[in-house]
Amino acid sequence: MSDPATRRSPAAGSAGQATGDSLCVGPHPDLAAVEWSEASARLLLTGGLETSLAWRLPETGALLRRLFGEGLSRAAWSEAAAAAPDQGAEAEALLDRLRRGRLLLWWYGAPGRRLLLAEPLRGSFAPASPAEPVDATWRLSEKALLLLAREAPRLVDPLVEAQIVVPGAGLPLLPALAALARRAPAASPPPEGLPGGLPDGLTEFLACCGFLHPDGAVSAFAEAWTPAEWLFQRQTGFGTGGRFEFATTGARDVPPAGPRPRAPEATRIALPQPVERPSSPFAELMERRRSLRRPGSRPPALPDLGALLWSVARRRSDREQAMEGDMVLRNVPAGGALGELEFYLAVNRCSGLERGLHFYDGLAHALAPVAAPDATFEAMMQDAAERLFLENARPDCLVILSSRLARLSQKYRGGALRLSLLHVGLVFEALYLGATDLGLSPCANGFVDQAFFAALTGLDPFEELALGQFALSGPPD
Repeated sequence: MSDPATRRSPAAGSAGQATGDSLCVGPHPDLAAVEWSEASARLLLTGGLETSLAWRLPETGALLRRLFGEGLSRAAWSEAAAAAPDQGAEAEALLDRLRRGRLLLWWYGAPGRRLLLAEPLRGSFAPASPAEPVDATWRLSEKALLLLAREAPRLVDPLVEAQIVVPGAGLPLLPALAALARRAPAASPPPEGLPGGLPDGLTEFLACCGFLHPDGAVSAFAEAWTPAEWLFQRQTGFGTGGRFEFATTGARDVPPAGPRPRAPEATRIALPQPVERPSSPFAELMERRRSLRRPGSRPPALPDLGALLWSVARRRSDREQAMEGDMVLRNVPAGGALGELEFYLAVNRCSGLERGLHFYDGLAHALAPVAAPDATFEAMMQDAAERLFLENARPDCLVILSSRLARLSQKYRGGALRLSLLHVGLVFEALYLGATDLGLSPCANGFVDQAFFAALTGLDPFEELALGQFALSGPPD
């Protein structure tokens, strides 16, 4: 572990502050237990996983026992590793392996006293000395956010591959973290509300972890991103395998969610089976695809809507029967074959179908009425028209894509929303190509108002969330 630049506060030792060497390292909470032998250790992880370590030198084993106990300060580790070159090389190699496996946790405080936790989000994270000395002008990135999460407050920065978790013992440091978010001149007075200055070693700890920067250190292109966009990109972009957590040390309790219940048979409106017809070549459809906002003089016909939904949204029961579990297969690919997306059709004008909101039952290839054209429905259609820059016109139909996110969260956890949005993009392109082949007027809408969807369906947005809206009108004039 490298030495950061040293900066001491005149108020060292006050409440919530740490003195001496403040950067410590120890085991990650995912490490449930360690079984020791003379020259090896078996590491038991949460979730039933395990790994092992082996070493040659007894001094290395003693150092690891201290590491997996209360942890070690930076100085203690460096001194022990430097005591003998062979031991130092062996210990650093084992530490690097633990780091790459995300089995280490760094903190501000002292061994046995954790005030701020630097929790890695990727195995590549490790505190390192900044290239230049840390001074009073260093501040948190403008993209950094202090979140009051239900487990513990946390400082997140999309530019950093870790997050700072604030346990109960570190709560007195929250004003100091807030003070570091403000810009300061070179000769900065003590932050307001912290008359004694910042706690000893805090700025060095945050700088080593990558959270503090001098002015101008962040790319000018960062202004194109809001903190929320950066946070979403960072939090959902990490992780490997089919199951990983949303940047927390514990699993979330996700209620079981099977495929959506079938629409009652008595209420279904059967859609006609599509008739075989010549289809344009794929390359031609890609060249012809356009966003056509304005509806033509003729509404879409029910057989055309049925053919489009059949091609894109119907469930492939012929394939599902050969698979175990409650898989949902459509012609559009989806992660895990979980089929969290649901399809709704808001009809403003369609020959053979009444106005209102309908649910598409992909197994029955049928529509089920959900809501009559009331004031909320009219407001939703008008909102869609305005987003499409239509004057004195409304789209003939809207295909609304909703996500039952718990279907994905059971497997993909923190990546569920990101994956569902990718699925929406796949469906949009499939709708574009299918509508183009049928001679209809398609146009994706980049925004959807969840309030309209929730009011019309009565669904809990945490259970089923509207994510996409696609305008579909009759043939262009």
